[in-house]
Amino acid sequence: MDGVDEREVMELLGHSSIVVTMNIYAHVLDEAKDALAVRMDGLLSKTDVKR
Repeated sequence: MDGVDEREVMELLGHSSIVVTMNIYAHVLDEAKDALAVRMDGLLSKTDVKR
């Protein structure tokens, strides 16, 4: 969350659990999703699948 400790945000906002805070404020940007897809594709294409 932009370099801020999630637990501190949770307590500051008065949320009952870290799950509530993360569900509201933690988002994965499209650019990060695209980069992950490229990495996963690279990893999966290197895997030898024996049938």
